Amino acid sequence: MLVGDGKGITIITGSKSAGGGSTTRRSASFGAGGDGFIARDISFVNTASPSKGQVVALVVTADKSVFYRCSIIGYQDTLYTLSNQQFYRETDIYGTKT
Repeated sequence: MLVGDGKGITIITGSKSAGGGSTTRRSASFGAGGDGFIARDISFVNTASPSKGQVVALVVTADKSVFYRCSIIGYQDTLYTLSNQQFYRETDIYGTKT
């Protein structure tokens, strides 16, 4: 379980991008890989420029994962999911494609 002090207060950030030499999956600022993963009151942000292609803030390979009161901010492919069951409650997901 990963617990922060609140959205916008506890922030995990990165700046990798698919156009900057990483793959889409490896451009993520954070990866949740253990089944049953839980995150609460935290922000996941990728600050790379949208001109660099896919800019993933969070990649999730964990089955039966839960994200509660989180914020996920990036550009194209902001949230990259690779598992079956995920639950998002009171979670903001922001992204755009330029």
